[in-house]
Amino acid sequence: MSDDNGTSYNLCHYWTNFEIANLDFYRSEIYENYVNHLDHAGGFFYERWGDAPVHTIAVSKMMRKDQVHLFLDISYKHTVAGSCPLDDSLYKKAHCICDPESDWSITSESSCNLQFLEVAGQPKLQDALKYEGIIAEKKRVEEEERQARLEESRRQAKLRAEERKQRAEERRKKKEEAKEQARKQKEAEENATAGQ
Repeated sequence: MSDDNGTSYNLCHYWTNFEIANLDFYRSEIYENYVNHLDHAGGFFYERWGDAPVHTIAVSKMMRKDQVHLFLDISYKHTVAGSCPLDDSLYKKAHCICDPESDWSITSESSCNLQFLEVAGQPKLQDALKYEGIIAEKKRVEEEERQARLEESRRQAKLRAEERKQRAEERRKKKEEAKEQARKQKEAEENATAGQ
């Protein structure tokens, strides 16, 4: 939850509303003081501080790593965030219908679940690395496609600019030709009038 040894909060939080907790933790004096402090700061009402970051900070600061368990073997969906077991045999056994390739922990830059597993020494599910590889390859292909679209867009913009420049040059030449033709016609008329 911090990239600078606790000096600042990096906005990481556990992406799940599925919690099993001993209510003694939430009733403890230290937690009550923490929530009262946040309440008096006004962020709940004015900044929409949510339960996930509030719980993440509390759990990270007030509990030992071995007191926290991240459930990886369930399928869970909450708005944009969702998890799906990254273990093919468990997925089949549980008759899951979620898509492991859309698991928030491996598709989002905002999810800190994998960081938590690393810090807490909890193992990843059996096929997590496979799905991380699939997602990394998808992101690589998407980035290549994005770069190709950007390059094509630049090429098209350059072509349009060259076409505009060419049309402008053609209009300039036509004006010059028309001017020259008008000058010659006037000169011819003047010569004809002078010859009479």
